Amino acid sequence: MATQILSARAVEAASAAKEALLADGDNLYLRLRPGTIPGKCLKHWLFIYTDAAKKRRKLMLGAYPTFSLAVARKWASEQNNIIGLGADPGNARRAKKATAAENSINTCGNLLTGYINYLKVQGKSSHTDAEGIFKLHVPDKVKLIPASLITHKDLITYIRKLVDDGKLRTAAKLRSYLHAAFELALNAEDNPSAPSSMLGFALSANPVARIKVPSGSSTPGERTLSKHELNDYLACLEALPPSDIRDLLRLQLLLAGQRVSQLARASIEGDAIVQRDTKGKRATPRRHVLPLQGLAKDLVTARGKLFDAPSKERIVKGKLIPPTPQQDLVRASLAVGKISKAMGGKPFRLGDIRRTAETMLAAMGFSSDLRGQLLSHGLSGVQNRHYDKHDYMAEKLKMLESWERFLMEAHADNVTLIKSIKN
Repeated sequence: MATQILSARAVEAASAAKEALLADGDNLYLRLRPGTIPGKCLKHWLFIYTDAAKKRRKLMLGAYPTFSLAVARKWASEQNNIIGLGADPGNARRAKKATAAENSINTCGNLLTGYINYLKVQGKSSHTDAEGIFKLHVPDKVKLIPASLITHKDLITYIRKLVDDGKLRTAAKLRSYLHAAFELALNAEDNPSAPSSMLGFALSANPVARIKVPSGSSTPGERTLSKHELNDYLACLEALPPSDIRDLLRLQLLLAGQRVSQLARASIEGDAIVQRDTKGKRATPRRHVLPLQGLAKDLVTARGKLFDAPSKERIVKGKLIPPTPQQDLVRASLAVGKISKAMGGKPFRLGDIRRTAETMLAAMGFSSDLRGQLLSHGLSGVQNRHYDKHDYMAEKLKMLESWERFLMEAHADNVTLIKSIKN
Protein backbone atom coordinates (compact mmCIF):
# COMPACT_ATOMS: atom_id res chain seq x y z
CA MET A 1 0.00 0.00 0.00
CA ALA A 2 1.29 3.47 -0.89
CA THR A 3 2.91 5.48 1.90
CA GLN A 4 1.11 8.82 2.15
CA ILE A 5 2.74 11.53 4.26
CA LEU A 6 1.14 14.80 3.22
CA SER A 7 -2.39 15.96 3.96
CA ALA A 8 -4.57 18.39 2.03
CA ARG A 9 -4.20 20.93 4.86
CA ALA A 10 -0.42 20.54 4.91
CA VAL A 11 -0.19 21.05 1.15
CA GLU A 12 -2.30 24.19 1.35
CA ALA A 13 -0.23 25.64 4.20
CA ALA A 14 3.17 24.67 2.79
CA SER A 15 5.61 27.53 2.18
CA ALA A 16 9.37 27.96 1.76
CA ALA A 17 11.88 30.80 1.62
CA LYS A 18 13.92 28.84 -0.93
CA GLU A 19 13.31 25.84 -3.22
CA ALA A 20 12.37 22.70 -1.33
CA LEU A 21 10.76 19.30 -1.86
CA LEU A 22 8.07 17.79 0.33
CA ALA A 23 7.76 13.98 -0.05
CA ASP A 24 4.39 12.27 -0.03
CA GLY A 25 5.83 8.79 -0.58
CA ASP A 26 6.03 6.44 -3.55
CA ASN A 27 8.04 8.92 -5.67
CA LEU A 28 5.54 11.79 -5.39
CA TYR A 29 6.88 15.20 -4.30
CA LEU A 30 5.55 18.71 -3.91
CA ARG A 31 8.14 21.23 -5.07
CA LEU A 32 8.05 24.62 -3.36
CA ARG A 33 9.55 27.78 -4.87
CA PRO A 34 9.35 31.38 -3.70
CA GLY A 35 7.18 33.46 -6.01
CA THR A 36 7.92 36.89 -7.45
CA ILE A 37 5.25 38.31 -5.14
CA PRO A 38 6.42 38.50 -1.49
CA GLY A 39 4.84 35.75 0.60
CA LYS A 40 3.67 33.88 -2.52
CA CYS A 41 4.89 30.28 -2.87
CA LEU A 42 4.72 28.31 -6.14
CA LYS A 43 3.83 24.65 -5.77
CA HIS A 44 4.24 21.92 -8.41
CA TRP A 45 3.81 18.14 -8.31
CA LEU A 46 6.81 16.03 -9.34
CA PHE A 47 7.32 12.32 -9.83
CA ILE A 48 10.99 11.50 -9.17
CA TYR A 49 12.28 8.02 -9.97
CA THR A 50 15.41 6.11 -11.00
CA ASP A 51 15.47 4.69 -14.52
CA ALA A 52 17.02 1.43 -15.74
CA ALA A 53 20.41 3.14 -16.13
CA LYS A 54 20.28 4.23 -12.46
CA LYS A 55 19.79 7.86 -13.44
CA ARG A 56 17.48 10.13 -11.48
CA ARG A 57 14.53 11.30 -13.59
CA LYS A 58 11.74 13.81 -13.01
CA LEU A 59 8.24 14.11 -14.45
CA MET A 60 6.01 17.10 -13.75
CA LEU A 61 2.25 16.85 -13.43
CA GLY A 62 1.46 20.52 -12.94
CA ALA A 63 0.76 23.18 -10.36
CA TYR A 64 -1.20 23.02 -7.15
CA PRO A 65 -4.11 23.81 -6.70
CA THR A 66 -4.90 23.10 -10.36
CA PHE A 67 -4.02 19.50 -9.51
CA SER A 68 -5.15 18.50 -6.04
CA LEU A 69 -3.35 16.08 -3.71
CA ALA A 70 -5.82 13.31 -4.62
CA VAL A 71 -5.26 13.83 -8.36
CA ALA A 72 -1.49 13.90 -7.89
CA ARG A 73 -1.55 10.64 -5.94
CA LYS A 74 -3.60 8.93 -8.65
CA TRP A 75 -1.16 10.17 -11.30
CA ALA A 76 1.85 8.96 -9.27
CA SER A 77 0.20 5.55 -8.87
CA GLU A 78 -0.13 5.30 -12.68
CA GLN A 79 3.58 6.08 -13.12
CA ASN A 80 4.54 3.46 -10.50
CA ASN A 81 2.39 0.90 -12.34
CA ILE A 82 4.34 1.63 -15.55
CA ILE A 83 7.61 1.03 -13.68
CA GLY A 84 6.15 -2.19 -12.28
CA LEU A 85 5.59 -3.38 -15.85
CA GLY A 86 9.28 -2.86 -16.61
CA ALA A 87 8.79 0.32 -18.65
CA ASP A 88 10.03 3.86 -18.23
CA PRO A 89 7.24 6.38 -17.44
CA GLY A 90 9.21 9.14 -19.15
CA ASN A 91 9.42 7.17 -22.37
CA ALA A 92 5.74 6.24 -22.01
CA ARG A 93 4.82 9.92 -21.71
CA ARG A 94 6.84 10.88 -24.79
CA ALA A 95 5.28 8.03 -26.78
CA LYS A 96 1.81 9.13 -25.67
CA LYS A 97 2.51 12.71 -26.77
CA ALA A 98 3.84 11.50 -30.12
CA THR A 99 0.74 9.36 -30.64
CA ALA A 100 -1.54 12.26 -29.72
CA ALA A 101 0.30 14.55 -32.13
CA GLU A 102 0.07 11.94 -34.89
CA ASN A 103 -3.61 11.38 -34.23
CA SER A 104 -4.28 15.13 -34.38
CA ILE A 105 -2.86 15.11 -37.92
CA ASN A 106 -4.10 11.75 -39.17
CA THR A 107 -7.77 12.37 -38.48
CA CYS A 108 -10.72 11.18 -40.50
CA GLY A 109 -11.27 14.78 -41.59
CA ASN A 110 -7.75 15.09 -42.96
CA LEU A 111 -8.16 11.78 -44.78
CA LEU A 112 -11.34 13.04 -46.46
CA THR A 113 -9.66 16.34 -47.34
CA GLY A 114 -6.73 14.47 -48.86
CA TYR A 115 -9.13 12.42 -50.98
CA ILE A 116 -10.91 15.56 -52.24
CA ASN A 117 -7.56 17.12 -53.19
CA TYR A 118 -6.61 13.90 -54.96
CA LEU A 119 -9.78 14.11 -57.07
CA LYS A 120 -8.96 17.74 -57.89
CA VAL A 121 -5.45 16.87 -59.07
CA GLN A 122 -6.89 14.03 -61.15
CA GLY A 123 -9.22 16.53 -62.85
CA LYS A 124 -12.33 14.79 -61.51
CA SER A 125 -15.34 17.10 -61.42
CA SER A 126 -16.76 14.82 -58.72
CA HIS A 127 -14.48 16.46 -56.15
CA THR A 128 -17.04 19.21 -55.57
CA ASP A 129 -19.82 16.66 -55.09
CA ALA A 130 -17.72 14.65 -52.64
CA GLU A 131 -16.71 17.78 -50.75
CA GLY A 132 -20.32 18.91 -50.42
CA ILE A 133 -21.54 15.50 -49.28
CA PHE A 134 -18.77 15.16 -46.68
CA LYS A 135 -19.52 18.67 -45.42
CA LEU A 136 -23.24 18.05 -45.06
CA HIS A 137 -23.33 14.45 -43.89
CA VAL A 138 -20.12 13.70 -41.95
CA PRO A 139 -20.23 15.65 -38.67
CA ASP A 140 -17.18 17.39 -37.21
CA LYS A 141 -17.06 15.05 -34.21
CA VAL A 142 -16.40 12.14 -36.59
CA LYS A 143 -13.85 14.09 -38.63
CA LEU A 144 -11.83 14.71 -35.44
CA ILE A 145 -11.45 10.97 -34.72
CA PRO A 146 -8.08 9.46 -35.78
CA ALA A 147 -8.71 7.67 -39.07
CA SER A 148 -7.14 4.46 -37.72
CA LEU A 149 -9.78 4.36 -34.96
CA ILE A 150 -12.78 4.82 -37.25
CA THR A 151 -15.09 1.81 -37.45
CA HIS A 152 -18.08 1.14 -39.65
CA LYS A 153 -20.30 2.02 -36.68
CA ASP A 154 -18.95 5.59 -36.73
CA LEU A 155 -20.14 6.02 -40.33
CA ILE A 156 -23.17 3.83 -40.90
CA THR A 157 -25.35 6.03 -38.67
CA TYR A 158 -25.19 8.90 -41.15
CA ILE A 159 -25.73 6.70 -44.19
CA ARG A 160 -28.72 5.11 -42.47
CA LYS A 161 -30.17 8.55 -41.66
CA LEU A 162 -30.16 9.43 -45.36
CA VAL A 163 -31.86 6.13 -46.15
CA ASP A 164 -34.49 6.80 -43.48
CA ASP A 165 -35.09 10.23 -45.03
CA GLY A 166 -35.65 8.60 -48.43
CA LYS A 167 -32.44 10.05 -49.91
CA LEU A 168 -31.20 6.75 -51.30
CA ARG A 169 -29.02 8.21 -54.03
CA THR A 170 -27.24 10.55 -51.62
CA ALA A 171 -26.80 7.68 -49.14
CA ALA A 172 -25.17 5.57 -51.85
CA LYS A 173 -22.90 8.43 -52.92
CA LEU A 174 -21.82 9.08 -49.32
CA ARG A 175 -20.95 5.42 -48.90
CA SER A 176 -19.13 5.32 -52.24
CA TYR A 177 -17.04 8.43 -51.56
CA LEU A 178 -16.17 7.27 -48.03
CA HIS A 179 -15.17 3.83 -49.33
CA ALA A 180 -12.98 5.33 -52.05
CA ALA A 181 -11.32 7.75 -49.60
CA PHE A 182 -10.42 5.07 -47.06
CA GLU A 183 -9.37 2.65 -49.79
CA LEU A 184 -6.96 5.24 -51.22
CA ALA A 185 -5.40 5.78 -47.78
CA LEU A 186 -5.32 2.03 -47.02
CA ASN A 187 -3.31 1.26 -50.17
CA ALA A 188 -1.28 4.49 -50.31
CA GLU A 189 1.95 2.84 -49.07
CA ASP A 190 1.93 0.49 -52.07
CA ASN A 191 0.52 2.93 -54.62
CA PRO A 192 3.10 5.35 -56.09
CA SER A 193 0.27 7.33 -57.70
CA ALA A 194 -1.29 8.10 -54.32
CA PRO A 195 -0.34 11.56 -53.00
CA SER A 196 1.88 11.79 -49.94
CA SER A 197 -1.01 13.42 -48.08
CA MET A 198 -2.70 10.00 -47.99
CA LEU A 199 0.24 8.35 -46.21
CA GLY A 200 0.54 7.72 -42.49
CA PHE A 201 -3.06 7.03 -41.54
CA ALA A 202 -2.10 3.54 -40.28
CA LEU A 203 -5.27 1.85 -41.49
CA SER A 204 -5.51 -1.91 -41.06
CA ALA A 205 -8.76 -2.23 -43.03
CA ASN A 206 -11.36 -0.16 -44.86
CA PRO A 207 -14.14 0.49 -42.30
CA VAL A 208 -16.66 1.20 -45.06
CA ALA A 209 -16.24 -2.24 -46.65
CA ARG A 210 -18.67 -3.75 -44.13
CA ILE A 211 -21.40 -1.23 -44.97
CA LYS A 212 -23.79 -2.53 -47.62
CA VAL A 213 -24.84 -0.42 -50.59
CA PRO A 214 -28.30 0.97 -49.73
CA SER A 215 -30.96 -1.16 -51.38
CA GLY A 216 -32.70 0.58 -54.26
CA SER A 217 -30.10 3.35 -54.56
CA SER A 218 -28.68 2.10 -57.84
CA THR A 219 -31.96 1.42 -59.61
CA PRO A 220 -31.52 2.76 -63.16
CA GLY A 221 -33.83 5.52 -64.29
CA GLU A 222 -36.69 4.60 -66.58
CA ARG A 223 -38.20 7.96 -67.54
CA THR A 224 -38.01 8.99 -71.17
CA LEU A 225 -39.92 11.80 -72.81
CA SER A 226 -42.28 11.18 -75.70
CA LYS A 227 -41.76 13.06 -78.96
CA HIS A 228 -44.59 15.41 -78.04
CA GLU A 229 -43.06 16.03 -74.58
CA LEU A 230 -39.68 16.66 -76.18
CA ASN A 231 -41.26 19.28 -78.44
CA ASP A 232 -42.88 20.97 -75.44
CA TYR A 233 -39.61 20.84 -73.51
CA LEU A 234 -37.77 22.58 -76.34
CA ALA A 235 -40.48 25.23 -76.55
CA CYS A 236 -40.15 25.85 -72.80
CA LEU A 237 -36.39 26.23 -73.16
CA GLU A 238 -36.85 28.83 -75.87
CA ALA A 239 -39.31 30.72 -73.68
CA LEU A 240 -36.76 31.13 -70.87
CA PRO A 241 -35.10 34.55 -70.42
CA PRO A 242 -31.69 34.78 -72.14
CA SER A 243 -29.00 33.30 -69.92
CA ASP A 244 -26.06 30.91 -69.88
CA ILE A 245 -28.28 28.18 -68.42
CA ARG A 246 -30.89 28.50 -71.16
CA ASP A 247 -28.22 28.26 -73.89
CA LEU A 248 -26.44 25.45 -72.05
CA LEU A 249 -29.64 23.39 -71.98
CA ARG A 250 -30.43 24.21 -75.61
CA LEU A 251 -26.94 23.17 -76.68
CA GLN A 252 -27.20 20.00 -74.61
CA LEU A 253 -30.39 19.03 -76.42
CA LEU A 254 -29.05 19.94 -79.89
CA LEU A 255 -25.97 17.80 -79.19
CA ALA A 256 -28.15 14.80 -78.30
CA GLY A 257 -27.89 14.88 -74.52
CA GLN A 258 -24.27 15.59 -73.64
CA ARG A 259 -23.37 15.76 -69.94
CA VAL A 260 -24.08 19.30 -68.78
CA SER A 261 -21.15 19.39 -66.33
CA GLN A 262 -18.72 18.62 -69.19
CA LEU A 263 -20.46 20.80 -71.75
CA ALA A 264 -20.29 23.81 -69.42
CA ARG A 265 -16.47 23.52 -69.30
CA ALA A 266 -15.98 22.70 -73.00
CA SER A 267 -13.85 24.65 -75.48
CA ILE A 268 -14.09 25.36 -79.20
CA GLU A 269 -11.42 24.16 -81.62
CA GLY A 270 -12.25 25.14 -85.20
CA ASP A 271 -15.62 23.63 -86.08
CA ALA A 272 -15.59 21.24 -83.15
CA ILE A 273 -16.53 21.41 -79.50
CA VAL A 274 -14.12 19.67 -77.12
CA GLN A 275 -15.27 18.29 -73.79
CA ARG A 276 -13.13 16.64 -71.08
CA ASP A 277 -14.58 13.37 -69.89
CA THR A 278 -13.45 12.66 -66.31
CA LYS A 279 -15.84 9.78 -65.66
CA GLY A 280 -14.56 6.46 -64.38
CA LYS A 281 -11.07 5.67 -63.06
CA ARG A 282 -9.05 7.33 -65.83
CA ALA A 283 -6.09 9.30 -64.48
CA THR A 284 -6.47 12.15 -66.98
CA PRO A 285 -9.62 13.49 -68.64
CA ARG A 286 -10.36 11.99 -72.06
CA ARG A 287 -10.97 14.41 -74.93
CA HIS A 288 -14.50 14.05 -76.24
CA VAL A 289 -14.73 15.87 -79.57
CA LEU A 290 -17.96 16.60 -81.45
CA PRO A 291 -18.45 18.37 -84.77
CA LEU A 292 -20.47 21.58 -84.62
CA GLN A 293 -23.11 21.87 -87.31
CA GLY A 294 -26.53 23.31 -87.96
CA LEU A 295 -28.39 24.94 -85.10
CA ALA A 296 -25.74 24.03 -82.52
CA LYS A 297 -23.09 25.82 -84.54
CA ASP A 298 -25.41 28.81 -85.02
CA LEU A 299 -26.02 28.99 -81.27
CA VAL A 300 -22.29 28.99 -80.45
CA THR A 301 -21.54 31.50 -83.21
CA ALA A 302 -24.28 33.83 -81.97
CA ARG A 303 -22.92 33.69 -78.44
CA GLY A 304 -19.38 34.37 -79.57
CA LYS A 305 -18.10 32.16 -76.73
CA LEU A 306 -19.09 29.21 -74.66
CA PHE A 307 -19.83 29.34 -70.94
CA ASP A 308 -17.94 31.24 -68.28
CA ALA A 309 -16.71 29.44 -65.17
CA PRO A 310 -18.86 30.10 -62.09
CA SER A 311 -17.79 33.31 -60.38
CA LYS A 312 -20.47 34.16 -57.83
CA GLU A 313 -21.75 32.53 -54.69
CA ARG A 314 -25.39 31.57 -54.65
CA ILE A 315 -27.99 30.57 -52.14
CA VAL A 316 -29.81 27.26 -52.52
CA LYS A 317 -32.51 26.41 -50.01
CA GLY A 318 -31.16 28.98 -47.60
CA LYS A 319 -27.55 27.73 -47.77
CA LEU A 320 -24.66 29.73 -49.21
CA ILE A 321 -22.90 27.67 -51.88
CA PRO A 322 -19.46 28.84 -53.10
CA PRO A 323 -18.74 28.92 -56.84
CA THR A 324 -17.69 25.53 -58.21
CA PRO A 325 -17.71 23.76 -61.58
CA GLN A 326 -20.82 21.95 -60.37
CA GLN A 327 -22.75 25.21 -60.11
CA ASP A 328 -24.00 25.11 -63.70
CA LEU A 329 -25.12 21.51 -63.23
CA VAL A 330 -27.16 22.44 -60.16
CA ARG A 331 -28.70 25.47 -61.84
CA ALA A 332 -29.46 23.46 -64.97
CA SER A 333 -31.10 20.73 -62.87
CA LEU A 334 -33.25 23.31 -61.09
CA ALA A 335 -34.28 24.86 -64.41
CA VAL A 336 -35.30 21.48 -65.84
CA GLY A 337 -37.24 20.74 -62.66
CA LYS A 338 -39.21 23.96 -63.04
CA ILE A 339 -39.95 23.19 -66.71
CA SER A 340 -41.11 19.70 -65.78
CA LYS A 341 -43.47 21.12 -63.18
CA ALA A 342 -44.81 23.73 -65.61
CA MET A 343 -45.44 21.10 -68.29
CA GLY A 344 -47.42 18.90 -65.91
CA GLY A 345 -47.68 15.18 -66.50
CA LYS A 346 -45.08 12.74 -65.26
CA PRO A 347 -42.08 14.57 -63.73
CA PHE A 348 -38.67 14.33 -65.39
CA ARG A 349 -35.14 15.41 -64.51
CA LEU A 350 -32.02 16.57 -66.35
CA GLY A 351 -30.67 13.02 -66.66
CA ASP A 352 -33.90 11.94 -68.35
CA ILE A 353 -33.13 14.27 -71.27
CA ARG A 354 -29.91 12.37 -71.96
CA ARG A 355 -31.73 9.05 -71.65
CA THR A 356 -34.46 10.27 -74.01
CA ALA A 357 -31.92 11.33 -76.64
CA GLU A 358 -30.13 7.99 -76.58
CA THR A 359 -33.38 6.02 -76.66
CA MET A 360 -34.60 7.96 -79.68
CA LEU A 361 -31.24 7.62 -81.45
CA ALA A 362 -31.52 3.86 -80.95
CA ALA A 363 -35.00 3.93 -82.47
CA MET A 364 -33.53 5.81 -85.42
CA GLY A 365 -31.26 2.83 -86.10
CA PHE A 366 -27.91 3.94 -84.68
CA SER A 367 -25.93 1.16 -83.00
CA SER A 368 -24.94 1.16 -79.34
CA ASP A 369 -21.26 1.48 -80.34
CA LEU A 370 -21.92 4.65 -82.34
CA ARG A 371 -24.17 6.07 -79.61
CA GLY A 372 -21.38 5.39 -77.14
CA GLN A 373 -18.98 7.41 -79.29
CA LEU A 374 -21.46 10.28 -79.54
CA LEU A 375 -22.38 10.33 -75.85
CA SER A 376 -18.96 9.31 -74.49
CA HIS A 377 -19.73 6.23 -72.48
CA GLY A 378 -18.53 2.66 -72.58
CA LEU A 379 -15.20 3.71 -74.10
CA SER A 380 -12.75 2.51 -71.48
CA GLY A 381 -12.11 -1.05 -72.67
CA VAL A 382 -8.89 -2.44 -74.15
CA GLN A 383 -10.19 -2.08 -77.70
CA ASN A 384 -10.86 1.64 -77.36
CA ARG A 385 -7.78 2.42 -75.26
CA HIS A 386 -5.20 0.58 -77.32
CA TYR A 387 -6.43 -0.30 -80.78
CA ASP A 388 -9.36 1.69 -82.15
CA LYS A 389 -7.93 5.16 -82.92
CA HIS A 390 -10.62 6.23 -85.40
CA ASP A 391 -12.03 9.64 -84.43
CA TYR A 392 -15.60 8.80 -85.56
CA MET A 393 -16.12 12.43 -86.57
CA ALA A 394 -17.96 11.52 -89.78
CA GLU A 395 -20.25 9.15 -87.93
CA LYS A 396 -20.87 11.69 -85.15
CA LEU A 397 -21.70 14.34 -87.74
CA LYS A 398 -24.21 12.03 -89.44
CA MET A 399 -25.90 11.25 -86.12
CA LEU A 400 -26.10 14.91 -85.09
CA GLU A 401 -27.54 15.90 -88.48
CA SER A 402 -30.14 13.15 -88.18
CA TRP A 403 -30.91 14.18 -84.59
CA GLU A 404 -31.47 17.81 -85.60
CA ARG A 405 -33.81 16.80 -88.40
CA PHE A 406 -35.68 14.66 -85.87
CA LEU A 407 -36.05 17.65 -83.52
CA MET A 408 -37.32 19.77 -86.41
CA GLU A 409 -40.14 17.32 -87.00
CA ALA A 410 -42.39 19.20 -84.61
CA HIS A 411 -45.56 21.21 -84.46
CA ALA A 412 -45.40 24.43 -86.44
CA ASP A 413 -45.17 26.64 -83.35
CA ASN A 414 -42.25 24.65 -82.01
CA VAL A 415 -40.44 24.80 -85.36
CA THR A 416 -40.64 28.59 -85.20
CA LEU A 417 -39.14 28.51 -81.72
CA ILE A 418 -36.29 26.23 -82.79
CA LYS A 419 -35.46 28.47 -85.73
CA SER A 420 -35.28 31.45 -83.41
CA ILE A 421 -31.83 30.18 -82.38
CA LYS A 422 -30.54 31.64 -85.64
CA ASN A 423 -31.88 35.12 -84.87
